[in-house]
Amino acid sequence: MKTPAPDGSPYRDIVVDDGPKAAIALRDMLRDEIACTFRDAPQPPPRNGVVAAGRYLCKTLRSGLQCLDCDLELAARLDMVSVSPRCIRVSALFEGASSWEVAGQQHVHPGQGIAQISALGQDTPIGFCEPMGQRYRMAGLLITPGFFDQGPEDLQDGLKELRALLDPGSGITPCRGPWRCATSWRGCMRCCFRARWPIFIAKVWRLASWSS
Repeated sequence: MKTPAPDGSPYRDIVVDDGPKAAIALRDMLRDEIACTFRDAPQPPPRNGVVAAGRYLCKTLRSGLQCLDCDLELAARLDMVSVSPRCIRVSALFEGASSWEVAGQQHVHPGQGIAQISALGQDTPIGFCEPMGQRYRMAGLLITPGFFDQGPEDLQDGLKELRALLDPGSGITPCRGPWRCATSWRGCMRCCFRARWPIFIAKVWRLASWSS
């Protein structure tokens, strides 16, 4: 099942849930207009080439807000760079290992269900270099500028601090304190926003639930 991604997101809406060996192609995850550079391949793999196997979900909850949830294993070494649009990324790694490169700097995901906030205030190169067989069980959220353009005025006023993460610049911050996410994007959302913006959690959740 596929539907167009929200404006500003590089990801397609899709559900792949046909068992632990279900094939996942690059085209299933990335929109066709998102350019990728493969650093270790003389010829880029085709968009319909299988890059992973397992379960993968990407769903638009409302304009500017997507959830992602996956449990997959890479079918080949993946060393690629793409350009992420301006957005806020929230992610939690439950099993496996994950690292990525943002604006030329390497970052290792903290794991153990600790939510991580990545604020990208402009189009930003991001890179992944992971070996064949690498496993990920992750959940996350992608928030693009359109998220802040809808809803009652009182809710918008309460989201000004969150919106400020879209100001020019980039930064990656694990959520501090005792917060750990549940094993889903809903847990990721609750724990992340509770840890960093306790007065905004209910408002963000209400906005997300309107179209979920």
